[in-house]
Amino acid sequence: MEVKVGSYLQDDSTGMTRDFHVTLTDDDGHRLFPKNWEAWSIHTQVKKLRAMADIYIIQYAASRGFRDSERAAEEIEVIIAKDLQ
Repeated sequence: MEVKVGSYLQDDSTGMTRDFHVTLTDDDGHRLFPKNWEAWSIHTQVKKLRAMADIYIIQYAASRGFRDSERAAEEIEVIIAKDLQ
């Protein structure tokens, strides 16, 4: 299995743009969720990998100045509460 998530990042104040993609595989799922991975359905596995990819994109965007770090932290908290609990 492979989950790909992409984002087009744009900072109007600097004119910077970036196309950023994260790909996570079944192997990543085993490493990220070692206790539960095999027990979860494919639907749940995809949901968890997608949530992690979304978090990685948000963290990247904040680290490069494309997103406010406080707003990014709030978005990550929502993803964790919604998709990773």
